[in-house]
Amino acid sequence: MKKLILIFMLILVCGASAFANDISFFRTDGTLLPAVKEDDFMILWNQGDKKYNLTNQYYWYPLIEKPIKEPIISYCTTELINSKYKKILEQKIQKLNILLYEKLEYEVDGSRYYVMESKEFDLDRYSEDYFFTGDLSGLIYFSHENTISFAGETFINMINDLNIPLPRLENI
Repeated sequence: MKKLILIFMLILVCGASAFANDISFFRTDGTLLPAVKEDDFMILWNQGDKKYNLTNQYYWYPLIEKPIKEPIISYCTTELINSKYKKILEQKIQKLNILLYEKLEYEVDGSRYYVMESKEFDLDRYSEDYFFTGDLSGLIYFSHENTISFAGETFINMINDLNIPLPRLENI
């Protein structure tokens, strides 16, 4: 019941389209993911900024010029989700057995910062979300503009190994 009330309140405040497919702050059993204190998350964010050049925290590549020299792989989110590679990529991320730190664009239950086990990760997101590995070896960025970007050796190696034949996006 709490989950439904929270979702209803979010829809009223932010609009239904932002939440139609994005309830990433809940586990599959309906419980809320653990929040991370903003001060603690900002330490990770600032380190991530140095590595990934997150100068504008509201959007990232491919919505801006390529911010780093290292590889970034970007796809149309819908194309990736509708492909046979969605499940394969999700399973590979889930099997990493690591913590992923999430920054939402909006507050949920008093926080914008959450942590999840990689086994809880899925690609069904349609809002501005950043996911970091705890050691910053990987970054996943989702945009409202239907893009998903992967950076860092953890995710770049994984995607290159899969050889996903979908068109890659450049700066748009």
